[in-house]
Amino acid sequence: MSNNDSPFEAAAKGGDIDMSHRLLEAVAERGDIKELYNLLGRKPDILDSIKYEAPFAETPLHIAARSGNDERTDSSSHGRAKFAVEVAVLKPSFARKLNPEGLTPMHLALLNRQWKTARALMMLEPELIRVKGKEGKTPFHVAVEFAPPQLLAELLYVCPSSIEDLTAQWETAVHIAVESSKFESFKVLFGWILKAEREHILDWKNFDGDTVLHVATRKNQPQVVSVLVLGRVPRERLPLMWHLGQPSRHSAHLGGSARLMRAGRMAYSQPTWPAL
Repeated sequence: MSNNDSPFEAAAKGGDIDMSHRLLEAVAERGDIKELYNLLGRKPDILDSIKYEAPFAETPLHIAARSGNDERTDSSSHGRAKFAVEVAVLKPSFARKLNPEGLTPMHLALLNRQWKTARALMMLEPELIRVKGKEGKTPFHVAVEFAPPQLLAELLYVCPSSIEDLTAQWETAVHIAVESSKFESFKVLFGWILKAEREHILDWKNFDGDTVLHVATRKNQPQVVSVLVLGRVPRERLPLMWHLGQPSRHSAHLGGSARLMRAGRMAYSQPTWPAL
């Protein structure tokens, strides 16, 4: 051991695999690219360790994706996002691997509010958005519950086919938005569906035989019901429906929601890349 080596570094040089893993995981938690390559220089095969080749494994990419504080206050989030991409490039299989919790790195980034990391992985490989994990949920399904509407719209733009993925309970992303009372997410999804002319998705039934409208009714969400009913009516027929007795409050719900669904419509035609 040289005078400048820490016990961890000395262990890595000496071939102590457990210590090497611990050092790598500490580097991943910090998002330190320089130290990653220092470690690879001492132990070039560490990313190929049998520990990470198990069917379900917590890889350095998983650790990097889940690490950090709320990104709204954490100035190091950009560095961790760069580290995550670096590892995903060196070892692409890590990006799709499920950990023992049944989650990929992108699932973890979204669950832990690491928006820059999620966005970086999305741009590196858009199909990561569709990898199914626990309960058959994709990162897109997780984003419906946890991500800001802006990021959800970006995910839709980058990977439009993600809107058709179903969970193990046959739920669409729209089912999830309504079940979890995420009205902002619902508006983005609904706006995109109308723009893409994929209204048939709204009629898909979950494992219990419920459409999105059934769920909205059961959950007592009148705003969602109003949007689902009036939002799919041809515009020229709306004045007639209101004349026939639709309460004016439904018109107000639809008008307000139409403005807020703009992000979903824009996601169909162009990206929105301002910083989160």
